[in-house]
Amino acid sequence: MVGLGDDYSADVNLSNLTPTDQQVVLQIAPLAKAYGFDLHLAKAELSQFSTTSWGEEPPDGCRDDYDDMEAPDIDDLEFDDFVEFTRTVCDIVALDGKPRSFDRPLPEEFDLDTVFVSRKLEHSNPTKKLDTYEPGVRIDSLLIAYSNDVLVITPSENAANFFTGNLCPWACAKLLASESPAPTPKEAGLVQLLLEHLQSVKITSNDRVKAAEALQIAAERWNDVDLFVRTCRACGLKQCLEAVTVEGMVSACQAFGWAKLCSMYVFLSIFPYKH
Repeated sequence: MVGLGDDYSADVNLSNLTPTDQQVVLQIAPLAKAYGFDLHLAKAELSQFSTTSWGEEPPDGCRDDYDDMEAPDIDDLEFDDFVEFTRTVCDIVALDGKPRSFDRPLPEEFDLDTVFVSRKLEHSNPTKKLDTYEPGVRIDSLLIAYSNDVLVITPSENAANFFTGNLCPWACAKLLASESPAPTPKEAGLVQLLLEHLQSVKITSNDRVKAAEALQIAAERWNDVDLFVRTCRACGLKQCLEAVTVEGMVSACQAFGWAKLCSMYVFLSIFPYKH
């Protein structure tokens, strides 16, 4: 893994890395391809846990005052030896932002720092959370979490260990970001992916809303009434009304005209799509 210099959201891709981090990836990419390695973006995380005690046992009758005592600053407390709690590589995406998952847990003896090329994970600025879990004795737990965005380099022969995650949010974001007056081949692929996702029995209500909205906006931008009709048929009338909303239906009527949509509404009311 190569540590990157900035922190990114889960929908990161090569194009929205900082120029410095882009340069790092683009310098490595040709060598990785030539020698049979795949590249992914991800977050490496390490959590450590410790406990401390402070204050004194209050006299009888003073429990309320004791419970209301303000905790000292974290940096002023002395903690026991830290114990490693968890270590993970998460939010894995391909360079184009397509979400990926790794189907094998990290082995217990795996040390994230040993595979860092350019920096150490524990050199990143950690987040600290102090919790009082035994108020009567003032024993506090401190969880320190180190996180670093990384470029993950793996042999191409291990590609089978990675599998595609939920593509709906990624595909919607790609489609909504487009300003093309007509669908490109890549956008046509996104449309097909979302139409198939709408027909899946595993689709969540949230994904249905996002997919229907993205497809409706694309249909109106491309003046493609057929795409809007296919979107509604894939959802079914009830689900489409929930996903696109009445306002969305009105917007489609304004964009395409009632004459082009009335037969679709009749079709859906008689032959609703069923999962």
